[in-house]
Amino acid sequence: YGIGGSNNNATYHWNYLNTAPTSLLYPLQKQQKRPFLTSLRQDLHLKQLERIANTTPSDPNTQFDFLSQLAQTYPDAVIERFEQYKDFAIDERIVLLYLNCLQRTGMVNNRFGMK
Repeated sequence: YGIGGSNNNATYHWNYLNTAPTSLLYPLQKQQKRPFLTSLRQDLHLKQLERIANTTPSDPNTQFDFLSQLAQTYPDAVIERFEQYKDFAIDERIVLLYLNCLQRTGMVNNRFGMK
């Protein structure tokens, strides 16, 4: 009967094969997130913000911009930078961000001796 024949099964299979790439696979492609690309993009953006923050250590706005982005993915890094690098500007927003990161990581009790 072949593809153009009168057999309904052959026609069904032909239509199924023709529509598979768009109707069956496309939803899977649409649902796929590319976490490695998203994370790479975020990390590159963080590196750029870090370079700016490092070149302007006395500007609290650039420090906050960098730390607030960093806190979204790496709260431990915010804590480390705040505690170990005293040459960077600090304002109220940065202190609150630091405290929030301590709370999120469960380190607030370690730092302040609270139970």
